[in-house]
Amino acid sequence: MDIQTNSLGTLGEKLQLNSNIRSIKQRRREAINQRCQEVKEKMQLASDITVAFIELDSADSFEKNNDPKKALRKRFALTRRWTQFITTNTKNLSHRAKTGFLDLLRQLGIQAKPPKIEVTRIEDEQLENEELQPEKINYVGIEMIRQYSPTSSDGSKFEVPVMVYMRSDSTEIKATAPGLGGEWFLYREVLLKIAGEEIHGYENPQDAVTKFIKPKLEEVLSLGDTLLLSHAQNFRNTWKWLTNGNITQDKIKFGVEKPVPIEDFSSNLRMIRIRDSQSHETPEWYAQNQKDEIGFSKGVFRMGERVFASTYNTPKTFQLNRSLSKVSPYPSKNRKTKEEKINPPSPDVYYWNPGLVELTAACIQPNDNPLLWTIITHELRHLALHHDEPLKLPLPLHLASLIGEYVMWVDDVDSSEND
Repeated sequence: MDIQTNSLGTLGEKLQLNSNIRSIKQRRREAINQRCQEVKEKMQLASDITVAFIELDSADSFEKNNDPKKALRKRFALTRRWTQFITTNTKNLSHRAKTGFLDLLRQLGIQAKPPKIEVTRIEDEQLENEELQPEKINYVGIEMIRQYSPTSSDGSKFEVPVMVYMRSDSTEIKATAPGLGGEWFLYREVLLKIAGEEIHGYENPQDAVTKFIKPKLEEVLSLGDTLLLSHAQNFRNTWKWLTNGNITQDKIKFGVEKPVPIEDFSSNLRMIRIRDSQSHETPEWYAQNQKDEIGFSKGVFRMGERVFASTYNTPKTFQLNRSLSKVSPYPSKNRKTKEEKINPPSPDVYYWNPGLVELTAACIQPNDNPLLWTIITHELRHLALHHDEPLKLPLPLHLASLIGEYVMWVDDVDSSEND
């Protein structure tokens, strides 16, 4: 391993906006191009897998249009360097440095072990047949990357569907997007390609489903049992079938086509729709035991025939008195004397409340156990190397959403490479 330490110097300073240019967006476009050119003059193409751990002032140190972070990420990617930014003017620096390093491993597509999930026992009184778990499962996460261009003159929105593909028997992570030649690439390579090559979306959202999602999904289905994961709030505006009013149980619909029974489309496909607390679409919750004690519980809980709640406990890094109340007096004990006292309500105390993630087994095969596939999805929230706590989204969806860090309008900078 070759470790080099270099000063970022003026490359980390604020972008210089030309006040003689009337349009703010044009000023930013020129400033980004200028900073990218400065990086190009100082850095050669990396000959091997190379990461850059960049110390940069926090976002608060910059104004909206002169933060150099995107320009640096873009140009470093064009020199085949994956980037992680950190500011040293922060609390828990060692923890942030550790998580930053682990996130670099995530960008490189490194997994500690294959995401094989063993579901050994399912207690479900409503299901008579015990479903056998497939030996090997393909996981596919689909995500729509949406950004408003910071430099376009008409405020156009940039939308591109991305897919992440993982296998339960492999540590390899692959991804693809429109404009990448229809090929699956290693996750780390897709980040660089999206930063440096022209990718494209679709003017008609239905085209993203019929011309990209469907054929790429069929490729994976030809390889065996596949679990397709979608994030409702992210993808339903593109794939209208995912909305509550359109979704059909065990029938899948692409574009304007009629819904097709899942077993007729493919005997290898199962699909789980994930919905989180965005726009308060999932309920706040708490757990109560037989002693009427209130707290939180982790696991999968049935909310309906096909709808389940995926929950987890309060993070280890955020622990308070479990009896604390904002509206009622509550007891506490002195750690040294063990004396108990009654405290007044604490309406001003912030308490972390773990969110509830809704998992809907939209499409499964005949005689499948919907709980089995829900548990597998739930466990995929716990497999991230770069997170100590469970993810909000299952790992393939989480990885797909983070591809957006490398998305930038292709006309923001000159992506031609003459090094």
